[in-house]
Amino acid sequence: MTAVFAAGAFSAYVSADQVSAPADVNPAGDKRMVTDITLDGVHLSDYTYPLAYQAFNLRLQQLTRDFQVEVIVNDKEYYLNAGDITLTGNTLDLLNQLWFENDGSQGNAYTSVYSYDQSAVQGFADQIVKDLSDTLPPVRDAAPTFNPANKTFTSGPAAGQIIGYDLNSKTFLGQIEAKIDDALASGSHQATLNIKSSPIYSQADPNAAAGYGRIGTYTTYTTNVPNRNTNISLACKALSGTRVAPGATFSFNNTLGYTSADKGYLVAGILVNGQPDTGLGGGICQVSSTLYNAVLDAGLRVVERHAHSAAVGYVPAGHDATVNYGSLDFRFQNSTANDCYLVFDYNNRTLTVSIYGKK
Repeated sequence: MTAVFAAGAFSAYVSADQVSAPADVNPAGDKRMVTDITLDGVHLSDYTYPLAYQAFNLRLQQLTRDFQVEVIVNDKEYYLNAGDITLTGNTLDLLNQLWFENDGSQGNAYTSVYSYDQSAVQGFADQIVKDLSDTLPPVRDAAPTFNPANKTFTSGPAAGQIIGYDLNSKTFLGQIEAKIDDALASGSHQATLNIKSSPIYSQADPNAAAGYGRIGTYTTYTTNVPNRNTNISLACKALSGTRVAPGATFSFNNTLGYTSADKGYLVAGILVNGQPDTGLGGGICQVSSTLYNAVLDAGLRVVERHAHSAAVGYVPAGHDATVNYGSLDFRFQNSTANDCYLVFDYNNRTLTVSIYGKK
């Protein structure tokens, strides 16, 4: 596809041996135009044909050499030359037509018509737009923020990031084409387009938290044993709010740590080889077992789980998960594509573990 327009100058790769008078015409060296006809503002009657042909051919060659459109976008320079867009025109053909075929019925003033490869200009503009886009930094996708206190997600995509520029492709192409016209019409055959494109910034997405919520939960009830309930309460406070990244594996022992006395843990009942006993931190197995059932409810992948050496009364048979720091652990993997958060609530002998995220 080509764009066609009229102007007072021309750029093309034309030499004197490429365009000449018709073969069956032998113009006399001193023959001049009888009528006062102008071509691109030049009076042809002032020339013999050889001199007119030479003068217009030189004008074409000069334009070919000098033509240049400079495009500056955010201080980066690009150049468009005559050969880049296959700039052509009908000046010499029109000269021959006027000299040898004109009968004077079409008027006296003629102007050359010029064309160029519009797809080449489009490609030039597209490359500049692409170069500008390539300067964009990576966009950070921020997940919604979870508040374990009120168990809600707050929309929190990373706002204020540069995500584009206000350079409209269609408008930009039109500006380049206008500068091509300016260059053809100017005496220097050159024109400059200088653009400052402003960045476009990301905005907070009010719906970023859509689909997030509780994906699993389980509740158990404790006995009326103060030391044991103290240990359960301390473990819940230490674990609540834990974030598990997508694909990551949560370890109960590694996250809670050793239930030492300096952390406030007390001696309470435990099971050893199926027999009742006492130990520091007794009761936290109810926390790990409640978490295990919440994991099952959420459909997450269990990596490691061990049964007690005897039945326990706070979960159905086969639904317990005992832990012992340094040996037996309960582990699961966040098999979703999003962060998940663990919330441990203990109040008035009621223990609830909930998992929040987005399936």
